[in-house]
Parts: sequence; C-alpha cells; structure tokens
Amino acid sequence: MAEDSTSCDITGMNCDQVVEKLKSIVNGKDYLKDAVFSFMISPTSSHLQHPQAFQKKFQLKANPTEDQPGNGFLFIWQGSRYIGRSYNEEMVKDLKEMYGDDTSAFARHLTTPFQKNETIAKYPFVTSEPYMLLLFEIGRRLVKNSPKSTLEKMKLDKLPIKKTIQGILKLFGNKKYEFGDVFLKEGKFHCFTYTADEREKVIKEIEEALSTVEGGETESEINPEKFEDRLTLEEKCVSK
Repeated sequence: MAEDSTSCDITGMNCDQVVEKLKSIVNGKDYLKDAVFSFMISPTSSHLQHPQAFQKKFQLKANPTEDQPGNGFLFIWQGSRYIGRSYNEEMVKDLKEMYGDDTSAFARHLTTPFQKNETIAKYPFVTSEPYMLLLFEIGRRLVKNSPKSTLEKMKLDKLPIKKTIQGILKLFGNKKYEFGDVFLKEGKFHCFTYTADEREKVIKEIEEALSTVEGGETESEINPEKFEDRLTLEEKCVSK
C-alpha cells in the first residue's frame, strides 16, 4: 500500500459528515490513482485500558476511472494489517456467522454509528466494513461534473443511492431478505456494481419490495439523520 496522502480523524461524525468528508476527498486534486487516504474512529470509553485496540481504521485507495472518477478500494485494519474486502462470499459468510438470519440486529447495529460513529467500537468487527462501504457508495457519487464527464457518469450520479441504502436497511430491519441479496454481486438487491441501467433496474425492484413493507424495526433509527450535503465542516484532516 502506498504512503498516505491524508490522515483523517472522523470520530464523532454522523453519516452526513462522513459523506461530506468523502466528497471533499474525491473532488480534491490529490485524488489520483493509487493515492491513499486514512480514516480513524476512536472509542468513547475513556476507562478502557488499551483504547487503541478498539479503534477502527480504514484506508481508501483511489482508483478513478472515466465513468467513475470517485472510484476506489476500501481497506480495514485487522490485527496487524489492512485487509481489502468488498462485496463477496467472505463478507456474507462473516455476517451470517455473527448474526445468523437476524438481519434486523445488523440493521440496528449499523444505523447507530450512522448517527454517531464513535459507538462503532462496541459492535462486531464485520459491521465496520459495510458501515464504510455504504457511506463510500454515497460519497463517490458526488464528484462534480466537468466537460470530461461521460454520459455513464451522469447516469450513475442520478441514481438515488442515499435513499436506496435507507430502503435496504429497512428491508433488513423487517427480516425480509438475506445478506447475500445485497452484499453479493449476483444478489437480487445488489445495486453497487455493473452499469447505471442495471443498477437502476435493481433500485426499482428495491422500491417495489419496500412498497410491501409497513413500519420496520429500524425505521425510527434511520430517519433522524438523512444523507444530505451539509455546509463546510470543521476540518479534522491533516495533510502529510
């Protein structure tokens, strides 16, 4: 892994603020292929004997493409190294081992750090991966258009990915579908890969599934913090 371009303490941020930080990074002049950006979330418990052991550390390796200039690879610190893992069987296997078929527990665990991420230390390690992956799905779609923007980029950017993620959590909260339906590329509700047209089709299927769901165990937890752009935040990043 290349040396960090930027190190960012995102402790205490809600989902909107993390997305805003990701937005500023993918729109920055330093977001070039293989550039690396680090993120850290520290625990809230001051009485912990070894608080560093409970820190969540992530890295984003830039991989901009013509159609997806905000594209990149995410890594999470595990043990003594960063591991890269996205939507695949290994992630689904770990989610099932931790939560079984109780997708509602996963949805509750995930929406809490969306509201204030320093609580993430008390949840299972595997929960940290989709936390950052899903927020990056939003942030990487916020690269500003330019004369070089492709039609595919503009179509991808128009997809309501923020609202769709909220919908996915609601479906999980109602135990309507399995982890593989969302986090496997061949899953029925996987809308994070392939062309804009294919993703749009999946998003419509998610909307149709939501129309049959009333209430939901996590609905009240999802709504308070909307994924909206904010005014400029207090800088927490220190360029190296």
